[in-house]
Amino acid sequence: AGERIGNFEITITPVNKESSQTTGGDSGYWTEKEKSQMLTYKVKVTYKGLDKLENVQIRYLVVYTAPGDNKNERGDSSWSRTSTQVTKGEEKVEKFATLDSTEFTTKGIENIYRENTWQGGKSQYGKAQLKGIAIKIMQEDKVLADYGKPNDMKDYWKRDESSGEQKSH
Repeated sequence: AGERIGNFEITITPVNKESSQTTGGDSGYWTEKEKSQMLTYKVKVTYKGLDKLENVQIRYLVVYTAPGDNKNERGDSSWSRTSTQVTKGEEKVEKFATLDSTEFTTKGIENIYRENTWQGGKSQYGKAQLKGIAIKIMQEDKVLADYGKPNDMKDYWKRDESSGEQKSH
């Protein structure tokens, strides 16, 4: 079950689809795989209020970490540090009556990373990870629900708003 925020119940499910292909060293001791991931959230919003709503926008920010693309002298990016990134989107709902729900999948984060396995373990380079999601349910300029999973994800709205208004000198 989801969490109740105002007149809405919101359920969030992280989804990570992975596929891989072996790129080298497939002896018994060492395997190198190139893996691709598609990270998304499945979101379900159920309306629990009594009055019908029209023209609702469900805005979201997906926060994730992805490998930086800073390479070392050899052009090898396996030592690169990760950075936090945000992708945003919006779903529109024409009408919400009591107990209506809508489900959607957020925009995907595509990433390719490398995984090396040997007899003693494995290492991964360049893997992306979902950190959280922030959701605002809006009707025109009115915020009907403001939700973050984890809760501090709501702070990313402030960063998003301020990043759009920076003026160059």
